[in-house]
Amino acid sequence: MSAAARRLGIDRSGVSRRLKELENQANAQLIVRDTRNMALTALGEAFYTRCVDIREQVEQANSVLHSQGGAIQGVLHVSSPPALTRVFLMDVFDAFCRRFPEVSLRLTLQAGPVDLIEHQVDVGIRFTNNPEPQYVARLLAQTQWQLYASAAYIANAPALTSAQSLQQHAWLGIRQRIDLRLVEPDGPQRMLVSSRISCADYEMLARLCCEGLGVAMLPAYAASRPLREGRLVRVLPEIHVDPTPGSTLYALTLPSRYMPAHTRAFLTFLREQIMEHHLEGLIPANL
Repeated sequence: MSAAARRLGIDRSGVSRRLKELENQANAQLIVRDTRNMALTALGEAFYTRCVDIREQVEQANSVLHSQGGAIQGVLHVSSPPALTRVFLMDVFDAFCRRFPEVSLRLTLQAGPVDLIEHQVDVGIRFTNNPEPQYVARLLAQTQWQLYASAAYIANAPALTSAQSLQQHAWLGIRQRIDLRLVEPDGPQRMLVSSRISCADYEMLARLCCEGLGVAMLPAYAASRPLREGRLVRVLPEIHVDPTPGSTLYALTLPSRYMPAHTRAFLTFLREQIMEHHLEGLIPANL
């Protein structure tokens, strides 16, 4: 009892009082003692053993906090657009894993919004014009949206002379029906077009467009390589899309005072890669 009092920094009577309070709560005796000896009852032994286990678990939990709080390790869940991932981000993920071998990546490829809380996503990479206010949005880059078709398609299709002429052409889009809003030199145009093929993956739409299956509105990064190789050409270059499905690339995270070290490292690395590699059709933001 005296040793316990010294470790707790209280007097011996305080230890006795706490022990009595504990026995009163249990409505049972935990310790038997006489003037010379002290021993645990069976219930006291069981309670003590369980308390020791709990203390060890708390110590292990504290050890995890102190050992990993500043360490770049652990599982990082990233959500990103499928097309951008295949065109650019796969190389970023590969380089990040090589630089930080203690980090394990979990990837979710999704074109549209993703609920970071529901899906336990650490970083959501997404093109949008209006990032959700409940997230912290870090500006990464911008892209332009333009109209494309293959030279073979243009050679065998009705002439493309204006926004309205698009209604005479096969359309490749992310949905079956699209409210298309374009701005010509003479003013804005709005029309509802039906997709010959619909697919929510812009890289796939670019491939279908290269095959001569129709006209598509694509982000510049998805069309840059086939455009450079001559497999795609811009159509109606004097027309621009407004509003776009999403022209600004953001890294979205949940607000927190204590961002894990591996999340901070990934955000920094992602910005560095975008600034360094200058992907065609992706304009780095002034960070």
